[in-house]
Amino acid sequence: MSEERPLVVVGVDGSEHGEAALRRALREASRLGGRLEVVSAWERRGLTLAEYLDLPLGNEGELQAELDRRARALSTG
Repeated sequence: MSEERPLVVVGVDGSEHGEAALRRALREASRLGGRLEVVSAWERRGLTLAEYLDLPLGNEGELQAELDRRARALSTG
């Protein structure tokens, strides 16, 4: 069985700090003879979780009832 090369993971966001982190991760992966995985994430503003899940807005009781219904549906498969 062959030994897998080490994996170095770094997050970047386009900032100077992110670029510095990428440079350091590249050096570390090279030093270890490993692989480099670069990841990036962002926040989508203006869309709430309730809107994303198409849940009723404005009425906490309706929202809780819908969340409960969906949780039960998931648990029963």
